[in-house]
Amino acid sequence: MDVILMIDTSGSMRGHKIAAVNDALENLIDSLIEFSNTRESVNIAVELFSKDVRWLCDVEEDEWD
Repeated sequence: MDVILMIDTSGSMRGHKIAAVNDALENLIDSLIEFSNTRESVNIAVELFSKDVRWLCDVEEDEWD
């Protein structure tokens, strides 16, 4: 399974909004761990954006095949 996460880290996400994103990410990670333990591996790429876009890891197309 391939997952790409795009996370808004702009100033408008301060406070409860970014806390809600963090909670959702924790739940997603727990679900993906459970999925990968029973079915297949999971590839994750994370992109942060505010006024600029920043990848947290290099993503190469051939890694997603």
